[in-house]
Amino acid sequence: KQWYQRRVRAPEVYRWVMEEVDGEAMESPWSRISQLERLECVVKETLRLYPSAPVSLRTLATDHQLAGLRVPAGSTVWVSPYTAGRHPAVWKDALQFQPCRFQDISEESKKQYIPFMTGPHECSGKHLAMMELKMVLFYLLKRYKMKLLNEHIPPPKMAITLHPMMPIILRLSPASSID
Repeated sequence: KQWYQRRVRAPEVYRWVMEEVDGEAMESPWSRISQLERLECVVKETLRLYPSAPVSLRTLATDHQLAGLRVPAGSTVWVSPYTAGRHPAVWKDALQFQPCRFQDISEESKKQYIPFMTGPHECSGKHLAMMELKMVLFYLLKRYKMKLLNEHIPPPKMAITLHPMMPIILRLSPASSID
C-alpha cells in the first residue's frame, strides 16, 4: 500500500518498474522474480520511507559517544529506522520516493538503511519478508491496474508497527495483459 501511495505522486516510477515487470511471464519462478532489480529497488525505497517497525530499543553493551555525549554501557537507546531513512545528511532528497537511488547506493547510505535493523539484532525474517514483498508486488502489478480513491494520502501512524492513519482505498481492475 505504501508503495502505491508514492506511485500516485510518481507515475514515472510506475512506468519504470512496469518496463521490467511487463517483460516477465506471469508464471515466472521465484528464481527469476528475485533478479528483478527495479522491483527490488521499489521495495527497498518503500521500506526506507516506511519501515514496518519505526523504532526499536537497544541496550548498549559498551560505552559510546553519541553527538558528543558519553552514553555508558547498559543504557537503553532508541533506534529509529524511520528517522534514519529520512535523514537529509545521508539521503539526497530524503523525503522523495526515488527507488533508482538503490541502483548505486553509497556506503554511508547502506549503513543508514536499517528497516530490518542490523548486526546481531537484525530481523531473522528479513530475507523471507523481502521475498514475500517482491512476489506480492510482482503479482499485483501483473494482474491489476490500481486507482487510489482517497482524496489525500493519509499520513503514517507510529505504533509498534507503522501504518496509515486512515484506510487506503484502492480500486483494482484487471490489467490489460490479462483481459
